[in-house]
Amino acid sequence: MEGLGNGSCGIWEFTGANELGDGSNELGDGSNEPLGFGNERVGVANEPLGRGNERVDIANEPLGRGNEKVGLGNESSRVVTRSVEAATRWLRVRIRWLECATRGWRSGSLRGAPVPPRENPVRRRAARGRSRQARMEQKDQAAPGDARPSPRPAGRQRCGPALNLPVRIDQLNPVIADLLGPTDIVTVQSPQQLCVPVAKNFSAGDIPPDVLQLVQYLDVECYQVNATNPVGGQTLQLTHLNPLLASLPQETVTFTGPTATQLCTPVAKNGNYPPDGVLPYIKYSDVLCYDVTGPSLNMDIFITHLNPVLAGLPTVNLGVTATQKLCVPVAKNHLFPPDDPTITP
Repeated sequence: MEGLGNGSCGIWEFTGANELGDGSNELGDGSNEPLGFGNERVGVANEPLGRGNERVDIANEPLGRGNEKVGLGNESSRVVTRSVEAATRWLRVRIRWLECATRGWRSGSLRGAPVPPRENPVRRRAARGRSRQARMEQKDQAAPGDARPSPRPAGRQRCGPALNLPVRIDQLNPVIADLLGPTDIVTVQSPQQLCVPVAKNFSAGDIPPDVLQLVQYLDVECYQVNATNPVGGQTLQLTHLNPLLASLPQETVTFTGPTATQLCTPVAKNGNYPPDGVLPYIKYSDVLCYDVTGPSLNMDIFITHLNPVLAGLPTVNLGVTATQKLCVPVAKNHLFPPDDPTITP
């Protein structure tokens, strides 16, 4: 018996008389002899077989208690016994080989390489989502003609189809007009945000009634824009006017650019329009927004909604941190607010 195995999974090949040799399932040295129980040849051609498939001889000699031949000795029974033992050993080797092969296939050792881990379907879907979002952002930043693109800041998502509407902008604040230029050309893209009026730290009761009637309808929808005028590096000194923040020191903000990022225009929600007495003021409340950096506020503020559509919502506690943008008043396409807002131009 010659061993051909590797490690604990052995594969053996038997050689010699009455054992499996070269795979031809033949035993002995004769030819065309009948096969016995273990596919072994049991004697001369056409000899009769006994109860154990052993040869009994041509003359039908009587058998003993163990089915051995009486007249010619026990040679035939020994041949059968050795053949059965060889067949049994062969079956055991084959079973052992199949067990080793099964374990090797499962572990990958018989396939030439380790089994790769299965890909997590949740991570695969998340990766596809991130790739799709990156393609959308690149498409949004493509500017028509020679207009410079305005990258969309993190956290601002598209909320509807792009308008692709070119608009001329005139700065209304003289400080901004001197700092950034009096005019700009922007292309209005997709809506991104809805900004609504609120009161801070339960101060709604302190707002004068005539002021409250105006500010409670100051809702604006903010659109992403591709602007033309380059911006970046300019600084500006800001002073808070709101009573809650008026005690804070003056702060310096820096425009980061590369251009204006949003145009916010006044809107009415769910058909709830401002009263006629304040509508002429509100409909000209457009603002153009720029990305800026500045000191963090680091305050917790309680927010209460002022607009009648949202007045039933609960109070929200917000943590106010970094300065992100500055919005300044503008006019669109030469439609300036009239000197007397009660007179429609």
